[in-house]
Order: sequence, then C-alpha cells, then structure tokens
Amino acid sequence: MFSVCCWHPEMIDKKREVLEAAREMIERFGTQAVRQVQQRIGELDALGEHDAATFWRDVLANVTSLLGSG
Repeated sequence: MFSVCCWHPEMIDKKREVLEAAREMIERFGTQAVRQVQQRIGELDALGEHDAATFWRDVLANVTSLLGSG
C-alpha cells in the first residue's frame, strides 16, 4: 500500500498567503509587527471572526519566526 500525498493545492495556497501576509506586516511595521498582528487577532476574536483570527495566528507564528531569524 502507498501513502497519498497530504499536500493539497488549497493548503499550499494558504501557506503562501500566510507567509506573504507575514512579510508584508514586517515590511510595514518592522519590529512592531508582532504587536500589530496580536491586536488584529484580538479584534477579530472580539467580533466573532474566528476563522480570520486563526489565519492571523498562523501569520503571527511566521512573523515571530522571521523576526527571530533575522
């Protein structure tokens, strides 16, 4: 039996979108990007926009990683 690849095009597109958003936040806000993304997450959660907040949590993880490696 063989395993089926778990990478769907939608997953790859989402990962690209998340990384692009992280890079744009860093470009726009520099070292304050983490704070800006955290604020956005809080606002979205308060509005009940949990799917959008989840996207921004993924962005936050990428921002943190990119800033930490820079």
